[in-house]
Amino acid sequence: MVELARATINNHSTLLARPLTYMNRSGGSYLYLHREYGIEPSDLLVLVDDINLPMGAIRIRESGGDGGHNGLLSLIQACETEEFTRIRMGIGPLTGDMTDFVLDPLRGEDAKRFVEQAKVMAEAAEAVIIKGEQFAMNYYNQRAIQINHEGEL
Repeated sequence: MVELARATINNHSTLLARPLTYMNRSGGSYLYLHREYGIEPSDLLVLVDDINLPMGAIRIRESGGDGGHNGLLSLIQACETEEFTRIRMGIGPLTGDMTDFVLDPLRGEDAKRFVEQAKVMAEAAEAVIIKGEQFAMNYYNQRAIQINHEGEL
């Protein structure tokens, strides 16, 4: 149900968890982590895509609603709180049918931008872990990723 890995990030012991369920059922993965490892909502750093943010945008929040994201809704329901840190990575704007938009593979320039944006999201996650949410929010929430035609930042 959950793929796990341990990592040390700048002397911070970290448990990485990737749900193996449908995104809409992410809350079940949290319940497993809570039961087996004692993970509390305040221990979470959740990484999600967001069609409501433009491609290139990263938003970090210490708490908040689901914003129409069913994976976040599932987590909020399982945690019984909105009080967990999340990093949202923009994949919008939505064009056409949402199901096709979310499930179809990215191509061309969009695929290059997504890969570069995922790298920035990983950097943002490290910043949250090492320097804290406030530092990361101040730095990453103001940035928009600009990628040249070769797919480089």
